[in-house]
Amino acid sequence: MFKSSNILAFSFGAGVTVLLMLFIGYQIDGDTGLCTLEAAGNAAETPATCFRSWLGALSGWVAAISAFAIGWPTLKWLRFQAQLPEFQKEIDQISKSIEALQEGAGAFDNVAFPVSQRDDEIVQDIKQYNRKAASAFLDKCVAVPNIPEIDAIRSEFREFFKPVRLRIVKEMRNYLNEHQNRNQLIKQEELFDEVEEKFASFYDQRYKTLINRRKELNSHISNHRLR
Repeated sequence: MFKSSNILAFSFGAGVTVLLMLFIGYQIDGDTGLCTLEAAGNAAETPATCFRSWLGALSGWVAAISAFAIGWPTLKWLRFQAQLPEFQKEIDQISKSIEALQEGAGAFDNVAFPVSQRDDEIVQDIKQYNRKAASAFLDKCVAVPNIPEIDAIRSEFREFFKPVRLRIVKEMRNYLNEHQNRNQLIKQEELFDEVEEKFASFYDQRYKTLINRRKELNSHISNHRLR
C-alpha cells in the first residue's frame, strides 16, 4: 500500500505538471482555447492571469484527489476493523475444530484391531471393530453448535470410513475362502495397516487444511495491524 506522503507528493506533482503545461502552451500559442484571450487580443488576459485562473480552478480538484488518496486507506482500515470480530470468530471455530479432530483421531487409534484365532469369528470381529472405531471417533469429535467445520469433519469421516470398513470385511472373507485358516493373522495385520494408513491420510488432509486457514487469517490480521 502507498504511504499517504507518497500519494500527496504524487498528487501535488501531477497538479503542478498540468499547470505548467497550460502555462507553457499559452506562452507558445498565445491562445490555447482554455483562457479568455480572443483573436482580437485582450489586454486584461495575460499568462499570469490565465495561470492564476487555472490554479484556482484546479486546486479544488487537487484537494479532492488528495482527500480521496488519504481517505481510502482509512476507509480500508475501518472496514478491516469491522471485519475483525468475524475473523476472530472463525479462528476460534477452527481451533475448536482442530481440537475435536485430534480428540476423535486419538480415540480412533486407541481401538484395537481384532486378532481372532478362529476363522468363523474373524469377520464378525472385524465388523465389531468397525462399529467401535466409528463410534469412538464420532463420540470424541463432538459436534459444537454454530461450528460447521466440525459437522463437515464428522460427515466426511462417515463418507471416508464406510467404503474402508466394507473393503476390509470383503477382503477378509475372500482371503478365508481362498486360504482357509492359513496365515490369517498376517492378513489381519495387513488390513489393520491399511486402515491406519487411510485414516492417517484422512486426518492429515483435514488437519493441514484447518491449520493453513488459521495461519492465513492470523497473517491477514497481523499485516493490517502493522500498516
